Amino acid sequence: MQRPQYKFLDPRRLDGNLATRLRQLADDIERAAEGGDPPGEVLDAAPLLEEWRYMPTLQGVRLAGKVSGHPSLLGGRIVTSPLWIMDPHLKWSRTTNRHYRLGTPAGPDEGGDDRDHDELKEMLR
Repeated sequence: MQRPQYKFLDPRRLDGNLATRLRQLADDIERAAEGGDPPGEVLDAAPLLEEWRYMPTLQGVRLAGKVSGHPSLLGGRIVTSPLWIMDPHLKWSRTTNRHYRLGTPAGPDEGGDDRDHDELKEMLR
């Protein structure tokens, strides 16, 4: 059998914090499934995403928008890691890596569509 050609599959390239991050994500998914919101201190520390919109990718749905208060990125336009949880009121989200507070969604001029947000709210009910 040949060795895989994809370097990203090499276990030596894995982020040492991946297991911890995935455990935190699993805990957050469990809390959300039971109807709970993230703790206040988690949301208070979460980056703010403004002018956000959905971005379907091969890796899953992500959010794109203008971020501020991110612990490792300067402010500006970003694309998040894949989205796992979305607050039904569109106030916060949880991606693979972290929570985000959600500000104003993108309007048509920023690549967003109000119908998308209305449809998502309906699906989350």
